[in-house]
This record gives sequence, structure tokens and C-alpha cells, in this order.
Amino acid sequence: MRSTLRRLRQDYVLQHADEVERECATLTKYAQELVELHAKTLYCDYASNPATKVVIASFKPHSSEINPGHLEQALKKLGHDIVWPRVEGKNLKFLSADQASDFVLSSFGLLEPGPSATERVPSLILMPLLGFDGQGQRLGQGGGFYDRTLKRLGANVLAIGLSWDCQEVANIPVEAHDMPIAGVITPSTFHHF
Repeated sequence: MRSTLRRLRQDYVLQHADEVERECATLTKYAQELVELHAKTLYCDYASNPATKVVIASFKPHSSEINPGHLEQALKKLGHDIVWPRVEGKNLKFLSADQASDFVLSSFGLLEPGPSATERVPSLILMPLLGFDGQGQRLGQGGGFYDRTLKRLGANVLAIGLSWDCQEVANIPVEAHDMPIAGVITPSTFHHF
């Protein structure tokens, strides 16, 4: 299933090359809704304290993954902090980075915050995926990094996938270690589970 979905995602990006940037930009329309869902789910009261900052983990896109850059900027404009993952052993750590030069290429070929970055604990995680279904199951690359992270952070984090519309499937097979997500944002819809 992973190879099929990976190929589907790559084909989509190649076939829609002229529209990809515009579709990534449409993710910004979900910034406020995302913060409100975070507040509702984790019982934060932004209405009484709009200065409350949320630490939001994002990711640097790899290959044909959707680019969250526009959404990150919209969330920053709302006053929230963005951090990015770094693989350390079998775990993810989330770190702040101020500029492009603060990122380094990892052994996995991913851009990650470098050694001088500061660790932060997010309460909202935006994550890439290969596929998702209507029950909130996500199929990732297979390393289990996000599943272990979500299990470690438990009820203190809201997990949201970012994806192209074409990545929705009828059913994702679930294994014992798989952690469900609360929603998926695509260019056309914010799916809530």
C-alpha cells in the first residue's frame, strides 16, 4: 500500500505541477480553524487570553509531500510558534529554528533543525502522510517516528495530517502501535475525526 500511495502522490504532483503552489497556499484558510480545534480539544481558552501562544510542530516537505510553509506563516501571523522535527535514534525531538541556514540535511535526506536549535514541546503536531481514511487512521513512511511521539506525548497533543486530496483511501490497515490522528487538512477540506 505504501508504494502505491507514494506513486499516486508523486504522479499527482507531476501532473498538477502548475497548481501545486496555489494548492499549498490554500492551506492558510484553515489556520484559525486549526487553532480553535486545538483550543477545544485541549481545553485552552483563547477567547479570554488571545495572547496564548501554541507551540506547533510542522515539517519540511520531502519529495512529493504537501508543503506546509504557507500554513506555517499564517499560524505565525496569529502569534503562534513553529518548531520542526529532528530524528534522534528512534524518536523525534522538536526544535525551533529562526532561518533557513539553521537547517541541516539529515541522514534520511530530510531538512532538520541543526545542533544549535532549541528544543520545544509542541501541543499541536502537523505531520506528513502517505494516506489517510475517514476513521482518522494515517499511513506514514513506516518508521513509526510519529506514532512513538504521539504515544509519548499522550493527551497533551493534537495530531493533524497534511495531505493532497488524492491521498484519502477507504481503509488504512491498523497495527497495534498505530496512533490515530484528530484530522487531516487538504487543499479542499479540513477533515475532523
